[in-house]
Amino acid sequence: MKAEKYAVVEASVARRMLPHLAVLVFMAITLWVWHYALRVETAKSQASFDEFSLAISSNIENRLTAYKMILQGGAGLFAASGEVSRYEWQSYVEYRQFRYLAGGLLAMGFSKVIAPGDLLEHERLMQAEGFADYRVWPPGKRDSYTAVVFIEPFEGHNVRAIGFDMYADEVRRAAMSRARDTGLASLTGKVRLVQEVEVDAAPGVLIYIPIFARELPHDTSETRKAALLGYVHSGFRVEDLVLDALSHLPQEISFVIYDSPTASPEKELFASTPASDGALTHNPRFFRQQTLEVYGRQWTISFSSTPFFELKEVFWVHWLILVGGAMVSILSFLFLRGQARTVEHAKVLAWELTASLRTKEEDYRLLVDNLPLGISIIGPNMESIAANATMRRWFPEGDSRWHQDGGVSAICPTTQAFVDGQSHHAEVLVSTSEGVRTMFISAMPLVGPAGEVRHVHETIEDVTVKRQSESDRVERLASEQASRAKSEFVSNMSHEIRSPLNAILGFGELLEHVPALSPKQADMARTITRSGRHLLGLINDILDMSKIESGRLELYPVNFCLHDLLGDLERMFRPRAEAKGLHLLFEWAEEVPRFALADQGKIGQVIINLISNAIRFTDGVGGVAVRVRADHVEGSLQSDSRNFMLVVEVEDTGVGIKGEDLGRIFEAFWQDKSKGDKGGTGLGLAVSRRLVELMQGTLTVRSVVGEGSCFRFAVPIIEVERSAVTEEGKKTKRVIGLEPGSGPWCILVVDDQKDNRDLIRTTLEPVGFHIREAHDGIEALQMFAQWSPHAVLMDMRMPFMDGYEATRQIKASKNGGETLVIAVTASAFIEDEKKVQSAGADLFVRKPFRAEELFAALERGLGVRYRYAEDSEPTSEEPEKLQRKGLLSLKEGLRHAMQQAVEQGDMGRLLSLITQVEAQDAQVARGLRELADRYDYETLSLLLEDQGGEASA
Repeated sequence: MKAEKYAVVEASVARRMLPHLAVLVFMAITLWVWHYALRVETAKSQASFDEFSLAISSNIENRLTAYKMILQGGAGLFAASGEVSRYEWQSYVEYRQFRYLAGGLLAMGFSKVIAPGDLLEHERLMQAEGFADYRVWPPGKRDSYTAVVFIEPFEGHNVRAIGFDMYADEVRRAAMSRARDTGLASLTGKVRLVQEVEVDAAPGVLIYIPIFARELPHDTSETRKAALLGYVHSGFRVEDLVLDALSHLPQEISFVIYDSPTASPEKELFASTPASDGALTHNPRFFRQQTLEVYGRQWTISFSSTPFFELKEVFWVHWLILVGGAMVSILSFLFLRGQARTVEHAKVLAWELTASLRTKEEDYRLLVDNLPLGISIIGPNMESIAANATMRRWFPEGDSRWHQDGGVSAICPTTQAFVDGQSHHAEVLVSTSEGVRTMFISAMPLVGPAGEVRHVHETIEDVTVKRQSESDRVERLASEQASRAKSEFVSNMSHEIRSPLNAILGFGELLEHVPALSPKQADMARTITRSGRHLLGLINDILDMSKIESGRLELYPVNFCLHDLLGDLERMFRPRAEAKGLHLLFEWAEEVPRFALADQGKIGQVIINLISNAIRFTDGVGGVAVRVRADHVEGSLQSDSRNFMLVVEVEDTGVGIKGEDLGRIFEAFWQDKSKGDKGGTGLGLAVSRRLVELMQGTLTVRSVVGEGSCFRFAVPIIEVERSAVTEEGKKTKRVIGLEPGSGPWCILVVDDQKDNRDLIRTTLEPVGFHIREAHDGIEALQMFAQWSPHAVLMDMRMPFMDGYEATRQIKASKNGGETLVIAVTASAFIEDEKKVQSAGADLFVRKPFRAEELFAALERGLGVRYRYAEDSEPTSEEPEKLQRKGLLSLKEGLRHAMQQAVEQGDMGRLLSLITQVEAQDAQVARGLRELADRYDYETLSLLLEDQGGEASA
């Protein structure tokens, strides 16, 4: 005993070091997150800068294409007519209205190729047309001339271009030669346009398109030289081109255009920021260059960010993370140091109390072990908490073993004592280490302070009398008859089962949002809803089996993000695994497609069933590993090899499965009795195998007793592009009213069950809808003719006139074609939904429904706009900071309940509890809801544990 006390003191020394270690860990994490945030901010700004610059270069390139297309039309005029007169050219240019289509172009002209021997005759003909002073200029002898003979509009400085020999300029001649040799449009280098008169005129360029004689071949470079008649051309200032393309110069980016593959200052064509502007001395944070291939030339555009762009970008989040992380580290140190001192004192006190209790326990154990009766304390999960020596001798594997026997549990007095809180007695057959014995069992409930049954005190006396067991044949016939009865029951009674659940769950959800409820009443309402949801889940499992057996379960392949599905499942199960002290390993290979075409719901259901079983049947130290890979399908008919076989393995370190049971675990309703009562229906693996086979896949298992099991399934999927995946809708928010200006909306509720009508009225009227009710189809038709509602919520199964006939008559009436009819039914099979649609219903809502499902249907059908719980509230602080201020004001029971929901991974219960928080502190509720929506269990758990500790202190 003294050694144990010294061990407690030595452990406290190590605990004192924990706060210092925590500070180092938190600061290391803070610095890593700070560096990561800085990189993310920089990458985001770089992407914005690149997008800006790409838009500018794309617009410039598009405008150049537009200029070329206008000139191409002029070339087409020559190609079609052969000879084009000055009047025809003028008419064409006026018709094209290029000043409106391409505002940067100065003029459109035609230059004619003139042989040296024809020069004088050419000048004489031009003078005869009315150009008395016409001369080809600049003067000089050349091997060929290309004089401008047409130019439109023929006004202003454009007149100066008449007679100008393009071949006289080397830059122009090079572009014209390239156009002649290739037969394509060609762009000149940097030139001074003839129209310019200013000394410091802006640089310009010209585009040439060659014109060939129609009657001569021009399919090679040599034949093109012989067939060349002239060039259609247009000149423009690069500055005008940029303004035409962009309409205005952006403030966020400055850029320079060079007529060269590199940024050469002497080849500069345009600069968005003048050289005298102080922005050029600014050291830009972002920079990029892009080369454009433009009609035989290479333009280089250098982009750089301006102070205006850099001020718009956010570069402060990483500093906020650094400061916040430092504060969290300091607060964690202070908190853990206080906790360490408290724990040290508590351990010493616990050691002293434990020593006293051990002495008393040994005396009591000596007395009980010598009794001739089996005595034990049974927990709520039918586990043995304590047992005397006689009980352990009869049941060496644990006296809870016989409670799991399906043939006994129905009359087990211990089970009955848990159910009704009364003492019970029974005489039953029990398998013991000494054989099958008849035992007289007495069960007395042990009630807690609140009146709940916490444990049962069980006494077993051996009064063995042999009994004859039923034969296997009778049992098998009874099982087959029960299976047939089950299928018939499911088919005929699904509506009757689900319909009352609609009222139970609906009113339960409404009760959860009533602020006047006491905490105990609110917990009762949540219990109703949670139990109803559990019952609905069991019914759905049974319905799935019935659909599979009858061949009515269908596949619904959709495009979805496979990585998001796997990530959501990991976040869903990690708290559940950690709550049992298990390590959850979740990994998938790089080749797993991000986006896939398959039945997302059924793949997710199978993975959920396998992981749930793995966690349920793994206790103590160990873990669960989920591994995912994708194998290419050999011999695929698709050339792009986008067909994969998705392979998922779920391996655990549980107790394993016996070899003789491996073939039975996939049977419906089969459960391994040797593993105790682990809950469930016995349908999970049966449904999973049927779903996998429906998807043309396989589900197998290998297991070693004492080491664990590994379930593996493989199903085919098809990889798709990201663009094929449709994003899901917005997060669900609680509706509190209609948006101002929306409505009024009149809704007719038709249902033969008053509870269901009351539920819909209670759900819709507080929001602002006007409700009237009808109890069957006949009354619905009468009320519809008198009232003309905007929508009808129609139950399908009713006396006198059912919903199918009522819907058909409403849709056939004068105003019924435009009226929204929403079928609200408890039918669970797909053919029922098709039958509803064929009757004329516009939308389908299945009972039991959630309030948000009903609101969403009305929004889709009528375009109703709602006000939500958060819409009118101001933006809060960061969730974690806000909760540290506000959580202490909440009731301790509410905080503890939320902490339990997080540990159990029960998101439905957690969201319901957060709704209660809204009545006390709306900002804290919103912060908690944001963390819950992100599946941030770790932060939620830390916050709730911290607040619990502070409250205790």
